[in-house]
Amino acid sequence: RLADEALPFLTAAEQEVYELDQVINERGVMVDLPIVRKAVAVVKEAKRRADERMWYLTDGEVQKTTETAKLVAWINSKGVPCESVAKGETEELILRATVTDNPVVEEVVRLRKAAAKSSAAKFTAMEKSACADGRVRGTLAYHGAATGRWAGRLIQPQNLPRVDPDRDLPDVERALTLLGLDMRPAEIVDALEMLTGRPMETLSKCLRAMLIAGPGKKFVGGDFSNIEGRVNAWLAGEDWKVQAFRDFDAGAGWDLYILSYSRAFGIPPEKVEKWMRQIGKVMELALGYQGGVGAFQTMASGYGIKVTDERADELKRAWREAHPRIVQSWWDLSDAAIAAVGSPGEIVSVLEGRIRYRASNGFLFCRLPSGRCLAYAKPRLTQVEDLRGRTRYQIEYDAVDSVTRRWGPSRLYGGLQCENVVQAIARDVMVAAMLGAEDAGFEVVLTVHDELLCEEPAEGAGYGSAEKLREIMAAVPEWAEGLPVAAATWEDKRYVK
Repeated sequence: RLADEALPFLTAAEQEVYELDQVINERGVMVDLPIVRKAVAVVKEAKRRADERMWYLTDGEVQKTTETAKLVAWINSKGVPCESVAKGETEELILRATVTDNPVVEEVVRLRKAAAKSSAAKFTAMEKSACADGRVRGTLAYHGAATGRWAGRLIQPQNLPRVDPDRDLPDVERALTLLGLDMRPAEIVDALEMLTGRPMETLSKCLRAMLIAGPGKKFVGGDFSNIEGRVNAWLAGEDWKVQAFRDFDAGAGWDLYILSYSRAFGIPPEKVEKWMRQIGKVMELALGYQGGVGAFQTMASGYGIKVTDERADELKRAWREAHPRIVQSWWDLSDAAIAAVGSPGEIVSVLEGRIRYRASNGFLFCRLPSGRCLAYAKPRLTQVEDLRGRTRYQIEYDAVDSVTRRWGPSRLYGGLQCENVVQAIARDVMVAAMLGAEDAGFEVVLTVHDELLCEEPAEGAGYGSAEKLREIMAAVPEWAEGLPVAAATWEDKRYVK
């Protein structure tokens, strides 16, 4: 009660969003319980086989795929340097095993990678969380992230593995067919091994498809197209890129990942090859928020791209040279926040007035174009020394550490401010789409990052539902005039996109 008395009321706009959040959580989303229960048993059998195979390959030194300390020691004993078998290290370990011609180590690492999938826990969570009518309720936490985005609960819909339509969908469809047949778990694992060669990974890719539309209904879903890249360019005034998004949406321009590589290295877009586009994609995803070599390498590993740190630094510099306004926005945001903290009570505007900072009542407030505010607790100026030995000011504030989950001091800098405001604006664009969808008769059941999932009657509404939702999502809010917004929409009985 004391906390409630200390906190301010929600604005009228956010009260509307909060009430919609409650409606969505009460509606819930249906899971395919018969298939989920079968999948739980199949995953259990697949993990048993993985443990058996691990025991065999390591001559009994590692008896289960979960024995990570023993596994690290065993890999080192085989002449392959290993400090961890965590998710971010497996690709590097596989490469080392290949270079040292050690196929057994490579198989062991791949086995560990597959068995470490969270699919078993996810299927079990779905089974345990479902109500009597088969729907899971309470999956969203309003304002779960500092930027205002939702966080996942129970079945954690925000963390469901994505499905590549070309690479993954055929295997997912085969797995769903098998799970629907009257077969024992062992027989299904045998069939998956024969058809896909990777039962655990295939089952993990099926998690999204466990969410189904209710009886007599269908899903109508949509995904904003590169919304953060669009917001970042619009906010910073990177006009060539804003126009490139508009041209692409009109069918007259190049894919932005191709254009990113082309612009960075001064080669014609038509000469950008497939592998170059992948690098362009990593550049776009990793470097927009002042990311450096480390950020690039982390993102690159997730896409199977291997480059040296020197090459990563070259790519970083090339991207920044091609995006001078975005780079400048990092410094402008930082300077504005420092000025606001240094002069409490004064409003400091930046980026053509779209972002405003003000320090008051123990917080640094950041006003977004929508009128909503972000808040940083207990802001204070500290002096730090840069790489050239010069002393400059920096903002320190209190927040929850994303790794330790403890409350303590954090550092505010331009790239982080850029990420915060871009993601917050993208959230507000999503909110406008959610409210618009509800007004048009769609029933929103989930929002997952930049995706919107709705239900509507399978009969009657019929043709044009996806197109109708696309128009709603592509509508630009009044406060975001000039922002190029686009969305891809679909209809299906299952959540497979």
